[in-house]
Amino acid sequence: MTEKRLGSLLAILGNPSIKDGAIIRLNNDQEFSPLRRALDAKAIVGTLKEEHRSMLDGARQMLEHSDG
Repeated sequence: MTEKRLGSLLAILGNPSIKDGAIIRLNNDQEFSPLRRALDAKAIVGTLKEEHRSMLDGARQMLEHSDG
């Protein structure tokens, strides 16, 4: 576990608004994601039209930020 992930876990555990028994799941940016894999494949192959590239970049950024 990295120091950053440990810090995130400790912050969650120390948060009084988190109920006892709540399921805690830390996101892993290295975890398999079919959506991420498809987005990466489209970008590598270059099958996206130029106007859709910004949408692809936005989706990737959302995935990165949601991974914690």
